Amino acid sequence: MKKPGVMLLAGLVIAAGASAQEKNDGAVYTGVEGAYMVPSSGAPLSSGFHMTSHSTGVAAWRWLLGVEFNRYLGLEFAYFRTAGYQQAASNGVIKARGRLSANGEDLSLLYHFSDSFPGLFVKGGMSHASLDTSVTTVTPLASATRAYTTSGNGYLMGLGYDFKLNQALTARLGYSRYLRVAGQDNIKLHVFSAGVTYRF
Repeated sequence: MKKPGVMLLAGLVIAAGASAQEKNDGAVYTGVEGAYMVPSSGAPLSSGFHMTSHSTGVAAWRWLLGVEFNRYLGLEFAYFRTAGYQQAASNGVIKARGRLSANGEDLSLLYHFSDSFPGLFVKGGMSHASLDTSVTTVTPLASATRAYTTSGNGYLMGLGYDFKLNQALTARLGYSRYLRVAGQDNIKLHVFSAGVTYRF
């Protein structure tokens, strides 16, 4: 099932791109990024439990669709999906193993420092994500697994650098900070990314 706002956001980007191209002010582009996401925390632990192991980070990818209004300002829509973050906890008797993965979209406004630092940009925007969580609890007598999904809105900020390869292709390095992932106040992500974009 499609998440609320996906088609609307993509439509806004495409419409803005068409308007920009008519005025010869900018260009529409698409691209893909590979990313490594480092969470600031995992799933909340029940009282009395302590974490025994956890992933240091997870791989992810992002698909981009954007428009440059002029040499300074742009609007970018992205869809992202992560691999699974693993964690384990125990209270001495009961053990718990958890797996979390996220997918969603974000919409950001980009500002390029075209005059002083060509290629450098900062960005800020909103995100909507779903967080899939699976927890297996193991006791001396039995085990049980519970799965659930939470979703909600958050926001992000970041910076990056575009390396122009030719008139159409650009390589990109970036860092983003996602806050309130899936609407959860305790889940934040450091995202390190690299990718390539193609301008039409």
